[in-house]
Amino acid sequence: MRICEEIYSKALELEKNKHLQERQAEAEFRKAENDEKRKKLTQIESYYQDKISILKETLRKEKYEKEIEYRANIQYLSKLQREKRNEMKKKVDEIFNRMDEEDQKYEFKNSRPDVLEKILNIYYNN
Repeated sequence: MRICEEIYSKALELEKNKHLQERQAEAEFRKAENDEKRKKLTQIESYYQDKISILKETLRKEKYEKEIEYRANIQYLSKLQREKRNEMKKKVDEIFNRMDEEDQKYEFKNSRPDVLEKILNIYYNN
């Protein structure tokens, strides 16, 4: 009976060791699996962080370009406005010069504002 006890005891010990080794192998496998999952998750996060960074940079560039375009438009409109003012000033000066010429030509006196007003209206409407 003693031999049977020793055999069973050895078998039990072998089974325990086998079971412990299997548990240890399974734990290592799970750890490796978890590490692989973490690695994939990190790669996915990194991929999307890169995409977000690229998107932010693109939006920043677009905003900068729109700001430049806006400022260029303001400068262009200001330039047009100045040119139109100068053009109108020249036209008004030309009208007044013509009026002066007409005054001198027909020797109008400044005491006749109604005639000057009619002449101004004629030139202004043309």
